[in-house]
Amino acid sequence: MTQGDRPMFLRSGKRSPAALAGLFLVAVGLVVWSTSVPRPVNRVREVGARLDLDGAKIRGNQYAKLVVIEFSDFTCRFCGLFAREVQPGLLRDFVDTGLVQWAFRHLALGDGEARLPAHAAECAAEQGAFWRMHDVLFKVHPGLSTSELNSHAGLLGLNLPRFQSCLGSWKAD
Repeated sequence: MTQGDRPMFLRSGKRSPAALAGLFLVAVGLVVWSTSVPRPVNRVREVGARLDLDGAKIRGNQYAKLVVIEFSDFTCRFCGLFAREVQPGLLRDFVDTGLVQWAFRHLALGDGEARLPAHAAECAAEQGAFWRMHDVLFKVHPGLSTSELNSHAGLLGLNLPRFQSCLGSWKAD
């Protein structure tokens, strides 16, 4: 494998924070997955806590034994770095193969500037385009003004009046 064939985050000797976060997620996932091997009934212990994915955007095998929940902010540069450099490999190797289900939850940090793109992603979700908008928002950062979000929605082929109405209803709240 030549240097050019390796993913961007593995090309140099230095590791970016996003790469380290991705590797940490994979390590935690493998530990959780390896401990989910069926055990004799007399040794099973009920934890009593259930993982609630209501409202999360989900992709992958609904029967996967491991669920990764990503808490992210479209205005966070490290979140964007993770989404562009690390996440595609994790999705390809674990989600696309059916081993892992991936869930996304908004963690809009700060003021309305951070919440606007999160709401835009939800407006896109109403038209079945959450993940496409997710990918665009992380690629174009920081192009996240209302007019730029409308432009992205148009490029994704969304019903623009419906998207604008949804986005406008949030701003009126």
